[in-house]
Amino acid sequence: MADDKVTTKPTLDTILERINAIGQELRGRLDAVEAEVAGLRVDVKKGFADLGRKVDILNKEHLQMRATFRPSTRESPS
Repeated sequence: MADDKVTTKPTLDTILERINAIGQELRGRLDAVEAEVAGLRVDVKKGFADLGRKVDILNKEHLQMRATFRPSTRESPS
């Protein structure tokens, strides 16, 4: 029985070391994913800002075109 404790102790230490190593590797990967997501957020935010400006331009052009083709509200006397 005493031999079991002696032989399992190094095994448990080895398992814990492996678990810690896996945890550190996962932390590194998670950090990389977080950095990637942060970069994507910046890109998406910029994309929406650009899209908003383009929609504003199209809206102004549309309103100007409507104003150009709007029939006169004053009618000439018949």
